[in-house]
Amino acid sequence: MKNWEELHEALRDCARRARDKHLTIGEVLDGLGEASYPFLAILFAVPMLVPVSLGPVATAAGISLAALGFQLMTGRPEPWLPRRVRAIVLPEKVWLVLIGGALRLFTFCRSFTRPRGERWVTGRRGRILGGAVIGTAGFLIAIPFIGVPLNNTIPGFAAVFACIAELERDAAMLWVALAWLVLSVAYFTFVVWLVFVVGVNAFEWLGWGKGSA
Repeated sequence: MKNWEELHEALRDCARRARDKHLTIGEVLDGLGEASYPFLAILFAVPMLVPVSLGPVATAAGISLAALGFQLMTGRPEPWLPRRVRAIVLPEKVWLVLIGGALRLFTFCRSFTRPRGERWVTGRRGRILGGAVIGTAGFLIAIPFIGVPLNNTIPGFAAVFACIAELERDAAMLWVALAWLVLSVAYFTFVVWLVFVVGVNAFEWLGWGKGSA
């Protein structure tokens, strides 16, 4: 999958095939080739952009993103999925929603992206950097910070922009993804620090501190 036009046509072909027969996940990914990495990652990452914690759903999506990032880093030409997952048949309406949403997102991104700094987003270096961002974002999403706002959203944006960088061969989008990733780490660090401070203060308030004996 060398450019956006080919990806666009491949997705439209998948939509046509979904209307004619029961389409499996494996068949769609086979049709997308190398673009199956960012396509799959975006499908997992976009639902994470909601500003509320998604609990176990986020954990499952985060683990999947981490696995995709690792496979991309190691140079697998296409993502590996268990045979049972590849054989899953999604209803036509589900495929049309997923593919239509992906096409709208990619079309929107075309308004501000272009090939630039391609040495950072292509070849072995591009796979390692993109895979590292997607994998790290997935790991952060998988952390079960239940009830913490934006804990899925911020790393979700990192994964989405890393996918856009991969698809558009645009290093600027990779730097945007890295910025979101740094913000994610800072935010998670702040949350852990806040929990620690609140916990210590609670112990002192209850009289369980050092001077309570």
